[in-house]
Amino acid sequence: MKIKVYQEKTEFFSQILAVMTAFFLPLSTTLTGVFFVFTVATNLAAGNWRDKFAMILHNRIAVGFLIFFALFVVGLSYTQAPFADALYILSKYDKLLFAALLMPIFREEKIRNYALNAFILAVVIALLCSYLKAFGVIKYGAWYGPVEIFKGHISFSFLMGITAYLAALNFTEVKNIFYKIVLVVLVILIIYEILFLGTGRSGYFVLFGLVVLFCVQKSGWRGLIVGCVSVAILVSISWILPGRFKEKMHDFHSDVVTYQVDPQTSVGARMAFVEHSFSLIRAHPFFGSGTGSFKSQYNNLSGVDKVRTTNPHDEYIHIAVQFGAVGIIILLSLFGMQLWYSRFLPQQMGWIAQAVVIAIIIGCFANSWLLDTTPGHVYVFFMALTFASLKNGKTLFSKSSDIPHMGNVG
Repeated sequence: MKIKVYQEKTEFFSQILAVMTAFFLPLSTTLTGVFFVFTVATNLAAGNWRDKFAMILHNRIAVGFLIFFALFVVGLSYTQAPFADALYILSKYDKLLFAALLMPIFREEKIRNYALNAFILAVVIALLCSYLKAFGVIKYGAWYGPVEIFKGHISFSFLMGITAYLAALNFTEVKNIFYKIVLVVLVILIIYEILFLGTGRSGYFVLFGLVVLFCVQKSGWRGLIVGCVSVAILVSISWILPGRFKEKMHDFHSDVVTYQVDPQTSVGARMAFVEHSFSLIRAHPFFGSGTGSFKSQYNNLSGVDKVRTTNPHDEYIHIAVQFGAVGIIILLSLFGMQLWYSRFLPQQMGWIAQAVVIAIIIGCFANSWLLDTTPGHVYVFFMALTFASLKNGKTLFSKSSDIPHMGNVG
């Protein structure tokens, strides 16, 4: 009896930690890492391992994460990197393992909703602080950017884009007029922050991609036209009105045009990283050069003195250098599985899963977002949260009345 009480209390504590993890994701890199570990460790300490591991092994998305993480473990056996570098990269991708181990915690609808609420609340706090920083009330975090706070400009814009999508999705579900008005204001503030105040170009493309996705989700393929028109309107307004969007896009164009002359710009450096990385991929096209090998292999190339780096700021290139075609196939298969099996989730959970995956797919073209702390942890956390209801390709819910809706969030 005492053992059962201990298990129940420990299980409940792990759920509290999971909700706290959601809250700290947008606010603290250090606490994000700490709470991920504590949440998983506490849930394992609660026992009932047979049921939990059965759930994980019967969940195709969880198995996909385990296979991807196993690739990094296998890559240790043939890596051409110093072993310390290889272990460091392995530790940076341990979030892939956590994605599978977190899933049993989110079997209950109420825990998923609490976690979503906690995440949105934290982003709202960051957004308000961002505006206070823009008006000079807050001086903290000048190194993050002119308005960004708690996170760098790239991660900050990613968080804002995801939250704008969640708020818009919630708007379509709730009935309360006051709550609808609050959500509209939140979406407007976020869009204005991304396009007119922030400095993260990745956030532009994430936002535009999610606008199109939202319209397709709500109106089918006819929504694709609405989405594209909406993006065109946003771009036009951002180009006409004073703000950072026009400035950042001018910089983007200038960086591309002057790349061959000056590769030491933001975009130019990324182009150089990709160009030089292709020689590494050609040298080991099928299995790559092993876990953590990018840093040493890249910086040993001739002609990279002006554009040295520890990662190529492109997740696809980063994986291809380490694991070749095998790694790219596994990565793209993981994304594809998540988009495919999201159809079997309760509708709102499936849509959220699609939004996060699409945002990551877009961002990974210009950033190593699975390697990076904030986008990578947000991705695996939301995959665990949404796909916890998936079992053998079907939802755990047998009746429509059992299906959770985003209208319950908030």
